[in-house]
Parts: sequence; structure tokens; C-alpha cells
Amino acid sequence: MNFKTVLAAAVLSMVAGSGCVVAEPQCGFGFSDCGDYCADLSSDPRDCGRCGATCAAGDYCDRGLCIVNSCYSDGTACGRDTDCCSNYCASDGVCGCIPRGFAGCTNSVDCCTNFCDRDGTCR
Repeated sequence: MNFKTVLAAAVLSMVAGSGCVVAEPQCGFGFSDCGDYCADLSSDPRDCGRCGATCAAGDYCDRGLCIVNSCYSDGTACGRDTDCCSNYCASDGVCGCIPRGFAGCTNSVDCCTNFCDRDGTCR
């Protein structure tokens, strides 16, 4: 064994004997550990492809790549539904989804909860 191998084994032995526990990330399937939060690196415009890689305003994240000027991301000012990646321009002129309990949905993708009731209300 060389010096580096012996030193690494000694450090591991000390850490193991110290009662020190290494925490595993608690992110669900499809999410990555970005330090103190979990992110979907394939579609999150704030963490597109890697933690902290933010897409520019008006761009969106698709499969880990920022897509330029194809549609507006959530929270971006809009004039019509087709401006938005979510295909929903809210009454306040911002792209996004309809919150639970509010009316105006025509299908499940309009709602943040992914459930549009028959009466057009997000449940």
C-alpha cells in the first residue's frame, strides 16, 4: 500500500468511529440534490441541466436545456395563453397555473393541482 491509500483508510476509520453520519439526499425520483433543496434539472428554469443554471427571462427549460424565446416561463408577463409555456396567461397578466379553488380551467393542465373539475374550478 502507498501512503495515500493508508492515509485515506485512516481518515475513513476515524470518521466511521466518530459516530459521524453522512446524510443521504432525500430527493424523490427525478429530482436532484442541490444542497438545501431538490430540483428537477430536466424542467426547472432556475436549475436547468445543473443546480443554479438559470434560464434567461422568457426562456424555459426542456430536458435540461434552456429553450430560447419559444414561450414564456411561469411568472413572466403575458398577453395571451399561447405566449406561455404552461399555455395559461392568468388574469393578472402573468404566465402560470390556476391555483386550487379558482375557476377558469378547461383541462387539468390549467391547474397547479392538475385537476380541473367539471364546473371549471381547479380542485
